[in-house]
Amino acid sequence: MALEIACGKDRLVTGSGWTPRATDRQALRLTPGHSTLTLGERSLNEPLGGWKGELLGPRLVGPPIHVTTDQRDGDGAVWLDMEHDGWNEAFGLNHQRRLYLDQRMDELRAEEKLFPTPGRKEMIRQIAAPYAIRFHLEPGVQASLARDRRSILLRGASGRGWWFRTDGPDVAIEPSVHIDAGLTRRSLQIVVRGSARTDSESRIRWKLSPAGASGDPT
Repeated sequence: MALEIACGKDRLVTGSGWTPRATDRQALRLTPGHSTLTLGERSLNEPLGGWKGELLGPRLVGPPIHVTTDQRDGDGAVWLDMEHDGWNEAFGLNHQRRLYLDQRMDELRAEEKLFPTPGRKEMIRQIAAPYAIRFHLEPGVQASLARDRRSILLRGASGRGWWFRTDGPDVAIEPSVHIDAGLTRRSLQIVVRGSARTDSESRIRWKLSPAGASGDPT
């Protein structure tokens, strides 16, 4: 359920860009190296190592994950619903990512939902599950945090501005890296952090919209 976002001529949000030529940077293949949600700073999968890794090549291994997707197209809009149960074993939670692309407003709105896995009978001892929603930025994309501490102004190579906004409890701009043709390039990432309960639903909303409209943050 990781995503990449291109706005006009600019690619703003991307992933680690890992390739087999970067075998010494396996950590970038883990879930935190992609633009998606993680729980407890864990990864859903791990690189296959040892003689099996040498024999089978670069692949990730982990518990089976059930993923569902549903896309609907309307008049000037696209809805995309995705859900997976990869966090069920450790936290008893499912992750749902809902995206709504308003083509008329040139705006992407999203909701991340964590909720108890239906039908799970085993007891999860921990009540709090710290989450992080990452948006790795393309190298060269500029990011500036607004005074409201909830909005970030993004500018790509074209110079056009885009506002990233969220109702998450904590948002920050942090260092990141991107692999390009086997070479490591410095970049930035937006990270929205908070804590979800394992016995109830948690929702975090965010959106990406053009800068310059009325009501822009300062």
